[in-house]
Amino acid sequence: MLTKSKPAEPTRLYAILNVTKPITSELWQRVEILLANKILGAIQLRYKSITDDIPHELWKDSILLAQKCKKAGVTFIINDHIEWALRIGADGVHLGQSDTPIIEAKKWLPESFIIGITCHNSIKLAQDAVKNGASYVAFGRFFRSKTKPEAPSANINILTEIKKLVDIPTVAIGGINTDNIDVLTKHKANYLAMSDTLMSPSIKQLPQTLAKIQESIYANYNAKQHPKPILA
Repeated sequence: MLTKSKPAEPTRLYAILNVTKPITSELWQRVEILLANKILGAIQLRYKSITDDIPHELWKDSILLAQKCKKAGVTFIINDHIEWALRIGADGVHLGQSDTPIIEAKKWLPESFIIGITCHNSIKLAQDAVKNGASYVAFGRFFRSKTKPEAPSANINILTEIKKLVDIPTVAIGGINTDNIDVLTKHKANYLAMSDTLMSPSIKQLPQTLAKIQESIYANYNAKQHPKPILA
C-alpha cells in the first residue's frame, strides 16, 4: 500500500493510467505486467473530459481494476473524482490545486481514505496539505512532460527539503524516464509517478523498461539489508 518507505526500503513506482474511454485490451495487458512487478506501489486512474461524466463501461472497468490492485497489494487511486473513488472501492483519491479542497473532501471520506495532493514546486502548499490531513504530497514536473507539458517546473532539491519538514510520503512526477530517474532516486522520493514512460513502449518492451527502472532504483538502495525482488 502507499505508505512512507522506511530508510532501508526502496523507492516505488506509481503508475498513472490516463484514459479517455473504457480500458482497452492492450491497456489491460499493461496493467497485468505492472501488477506482477514487485517495484509497483500504486496505480492512479485518471479520466478527464469536458463533462467529467464517467462512461458506464469505464465505471465497470475501474471496479475490476480496484479488485486486481487489492489482490496484488497495490494502492489504487482515482484522480479527482471523489464519489467515483468511494463507490468503486478505491484506496484513495488524488486532488490537484484546482480540484475539491482537501478540507471539503475529508467531509465525505472515511478516515482511512488516502488523499494525495499536487504541490507543484511549493513547500508551503505541501505544509498546508499536511496540516489539512493529506496522506501524501506530489511534486513536479521535474522534466519535460508529454502528459502535462503546461505544468510548472519543479526544483529537484525540494524532495530533500520537504523531508526535513513533513513526515508523509513524497511522490515525484513529470517527464520521468529511464534516462533521468537516477537523480530522483538519489533524492529519495518515496514514489516515482510515470505515465508516458510506461505507455509508450510496446507490450514486449515494457518488461525491459521496468527492469531499467528497477535497476536505477536499486542503484541507490542498500541491497545488503534487503535483496532485490525478482521481476515477474
